[in-house]
Amino acid sequence: MAVALSLFCFHPSLIFLSAKINNDNTCFFFMSLTIYFTLRWATDHTLVNIIFAAASFSLALLTKMTAISLLPVIGVVFAVSFFNSFKNERTGFKNFIHYLNQFAIYFIILIPLPLAYYLRNYMMFDQPLNYILDIGRHINTTLSNLFFTPPGVYFAKPFNYSGLGGSPYFWDFLLKSANAGEWTFNGLETVMLGMNILNLLMFAICIIYILIIILKFKFFKNYHYLIILNLIVPVILLMSVRFSHPVSCSQDFRYVVQILIPAGYILGFCADHLMRLAPSLAGMQKTSRFLTGGIIFIVMAYCFLASVFIFNMRFY
Repeated sequence: MAVALSLFCFHPSLIFLSAKINNDNTCFFFMSLTIYFTLRWATDHTLVNIIFAAASFSLALLTKMTAISLLPVIGVVFAVSFFNSFKNERTGFKNFIHYLNQFAIYFIILIPLPLAYYLRNYMMFDQPLNYILDIGRHINTTLSNLFFTPPGVYFAKPFNYSGLGGSPYFWDFLLKSANAGEWTFNGLETVMLGMNILNLLMFAICIIYILIIILKFKFFKNYHYLIILNLIVPVILLMSVRFSHPVSCSQDFRYVVQILIPAGYILGFCADHLMRLAPSLAGMQKTSRFLTGGIIFIVMAYCFLASVFIFNMRFY
């Protein structure tokens, strides 16, 4: 818990959002509520939880269309819960009717509010439902620069390149924009380099967690799938936008800032799990404690450097 909360309290992306006058912070708030109530509904299928989950998602979509990235995740949660209801032969049909009623309530609450706004824009301004402002093509998108970033590029320049062309490397721009947005802060290069390295290490921990869960066939156990999908689906959708709108700002971290929720959970879960597991690992207690300390150190070091960065930002 402390690891996840520390990441949230000091992460620069959330500080940036708190100082901006736009809809990103409001959308993030409603998306956080959506994830929370969806998880609550997945564990307790009550009417109250489904109503709040639907209302939160509806308000998130009304605020900004990027919230649509939650739709595949919610769809999987509904599908898993629905098919699990048939495991009990005696109550299978009763559960079937129960879920149909809840899904109907969910979509009755979800659809009208955001759809009314987007239909209004279409009828008044001929604005398509999936409209994104086209400002030209400034990056030559290839599979190479979409999935791969040369180490020299990532570590050579702590801040993102300026201009619409930006960095042609998707992961280079995404990970750096998580720390400093699309801006350059002269004099803070050393601090930002340290944050970039620690950010990469935290990203690596999340990838290792995902691989272990999948390889051990625990994807659908203990709601791991809900955490993992909330982490990877927004990034996959952002990568697809890079093809249709190849400009630097289309790969900004603020469009997927909600992945801090599963990322924080994963880092906290790994530290807690390794700590609890240490006494039962014969001959590996030191290794387990070392890994636990390593995760905590990485997060705390990142929070310290982030606080230094945020403190110095007031001079710019």
